[in-house]
Amino acid sequence: MGPQGATGAQGAQGPQGAPAPAVGGYLYTTSTAGNAANSIVPMSTLQAPYGSGVTLNSNGSVTLAPGVYTVDYTLQGDPSGTGTVQSELVSAYLNWNGAELQGSRVKSTTATTAGLEGQVSNTVTINATAGGTVSLMNGAVAMTHNSTLAGIVASMNIHQVLAY
Repeated sequence: MGPQGATGAQGAQGPQGAPAPAVGGYLYTTSTAGNAANSIVPMSTLQAPYGSGVTLNSNGSVTLAPGVYTVDYTLQGDPSGTGTVQSELVSAYLNWNGAELQGSRVKSTTATTAGLEGQVSNTVTINATAGGTVSLMNGAVAMTHNSTLAGIVASMNIHQVLAY
């Protein structure tokens, strides 16, 4: 085998890739109002929105422009149960265009009536081919929130990963 030859000239630069989607925002609520079972947990603040495809509606739901989104969400509260594991259930899910988004329901249980606030969180992908409305929902048990603790009770972080 002989010696290696000289390095050739650099090739031409490839074409520019498509820009990354720039649509999203962080939404949250600090409301300590209770939430009935299977009711919307209304977002009250759209903080740090970017682009023009995520809109906070007056009822606390969120309208998304067409695209594919990742949605991270969290909910904490004290379930109005009796102290049994089955009744002390913190549960949340997303409602997409009026129906539960399959695979979005998460839950956690405790067996105490001590006023502990459990928390659940999850991440899902939404394929919003024609756009639509997403809402964070409380699950199967009514819950309250400790009004002496300041802070975020529920949140949604929405990021578009593909624009249509």
